[in-house]
Amino acid sequence: MALIELSLEELEVARKIGEARHDHKGIWPMDWNHDGNTPVGVAIEGAIGEMAYAKYWGVKIDEHLFSRGQGDGGTDLVLPKGETVDVKASSKLSGHLILNELPPAIYLKQPHYYALCFNTKSEAIFNLAGIVSAAKFSNLAHIKDFGFGQRYVMHQSELDPPEWLRHDEIVVHQLRFQLD
Repeated sequence: MALIELSLEELEVARKIGEARHDHKGIWPMDWNHDGNTPVGVAIEGAIGEMAYAKYWGVKIDEHLFSRGQGDGGTDLVLPKGETVDVKASSKLSGHLILNELPPAIYLKQPHYYALCFNTKSEAIFNLAGIVSAAKFSNLAHIKDFGFGQRYVMHQSELDPPEWLRHDEIVVHQLRFQLD
């Protein structure tokens, strides 16, 4: 787990991106939304989660708009070495990474990760709860029903720490290994 603080400007940019995504897609099905969040709230929450991880990893958030049914293909962020990340965000303080279905086979053949972000009691600090590769998720996910149908889940305690994909941390670790 890592905590990241977003500035008021970053939060505003993420909110605008979320609103624009919502408005561009039109009507969103919300059969799975058990938290009482609105469709625009879900879009904003997702954009804020992406902004938090983008800041942590030092990459830019994707501001492209996609029409309904023609989304980003599960790629919210692209890291410097080409790893792709699908960020899942929640207004809760802790819990599970939840997917409606197992990752497609293509994600098992390329670098693709899922990242989980939660709110904290602060409006500007976010819990980067962890990451997991699509292959690991496919092998270790459990089926659970939270009252809105069966989903594939992993608890945040089963995820890898987000610093595992930070390239500056990886370079420092590699240098230490080479010196030993």
